[in-house]
Amino acid sequence: MPSRRAFLAALGAGGVGALAGCSSRRHAAGEWPRIGYDDGNTGYAPDLRGPGGSTAAAWSFQFPREGWYSVSSPVVAGDRAFVGYGEPAASDASARVGLRVIDLATGESVRDVTVATYDGEAPGRALHVDSTVVKDGSVYLLSWGGIYSYTPDGERRWRVATEGVPDVSTRKTGHPVVVGDTVYATTAGFALMADDPAATEAVYAIDDATGEVRWRHELPAPTYTPAYADETLYASAFQHGVVALDAATGEVRWEQAISVEGPPTVRDGRVYVPALDDAGATLRALDADTGESVWSVSTPEPGPQQVAVTDDRILHRESATEVVAREAASGDVVWRTEGPGPVSDGTPTVTDDALYVGVGTGDGRRVLVLDPAGGAELGVVGRRDVHGELGSVALADGLAVVSATAGAVYAVEACSLSVAGHCLA
Repeated sequence: MPSRRAFLAALGAGGVGALAGCSSRRHAAGEWPRIGYDDGNTGYAPDLRGPGGSTAAAWSFQFPREGWYSVSSPVVAGDRAFVGYGEPAASDASARVGLRVIDLATGESVRDVTVATYDGEAPGRALHVDSTVVKDGSVYLLSWGGIYSYTPDGERRWRVATEGVPDVSTRKTGHPVVVGDTVYATTAGFALMADDPAATEAVYAIDDATGEVRWRHELPAPTYTPAYADETLYASAFQHGVVALDAATGEVRWEQAISVEGPPTVRDGRVYVPALDDAGATLRALDADTGESVWSVSTPEPGPQQVAVTDDRILHRESATEVVAREAASGDVVWRTEGPGPVSDGTPTVTDDALYVGVGTGDGRRVLVLDPAGGAELGVVGRRDVHGELGSVALADGLAVVSATAGAVYAVEACSLSVAGHCLA
């Protein structure tokens, strides 16, 4: 049991952040392959068990070099967490893009892989920040130099050069979709800022075994993370529209001109996209087979940039500090909850028992945990010493893992003993 002094220190720190070491994990494992969890970007993992709202700090990892980092949201495979990152330049070294492998049970670094080096001033421009994916024993990452694939041991499998410069303003975009033996990836950048004046944005279909490009479909604007369902690939181009492509050939099945503001999410025959119209921010539902509009609702600005979709609900950030649940059938609001601060624009993480989103508070960055059925707050957990925007939450065997752009990755687990809402062990 902790001392009274330790208990009071925990209360003064706001909870979890001061409780590192109050519980231990002998083993942790899971599968969280990408932001949005599945091929449709739904963020919905009904069968996974998260830590819930009463949590203890499991571990934290801080990148060693001082300076501004750009760190991807974590992904999980087995007993390892993987994060891509852009590291700032030092007096004796260039900025670089790296891949960090972390032990899921202890938070200790297992491996640090250099993906690419960059002689520019801003490491964030060298990395598609949330592009890290792990699937079927391989790791994928996008950077200035293209699309990369590695083994978990850090050996490069292949690289596909792409055009377009990573766009730091679209932080939660760019992760590939891996389906069978094909990797679908987008440039997710601004081709106009590339060194080559003829550079273009595009969607790529890549042979996973060889790294050969099977087909390439050009789009006129920065292209967000694609979604896949029923042999169709859905992609959205910034302020341009949504396109449905035959996943095998790249042929266009339909296009819908919409001023898109985020990636598509597909589930149960619908494609959901954040957008803008003359009235402001909107959320649109399209028929997945035809692209025709099913419904469109206006939202307070800033509107959603990514959404999670369950069997019958759409969940997303709205008006900077709110989390909203809507009926998937109609877009009508089911519940609305005000967070304790600005809510991350990443894809929410949802199980049948809890909804997890990153929030900023007056004393740090936390994870807000809500009841997905009614929106009731189950807890606000995190660390007061974490700075920068939080990414999306990854779940693994009762553990929640999250990263912050300032160069930290940390994990929380269910609290085994709490008093008055404060964790003791």
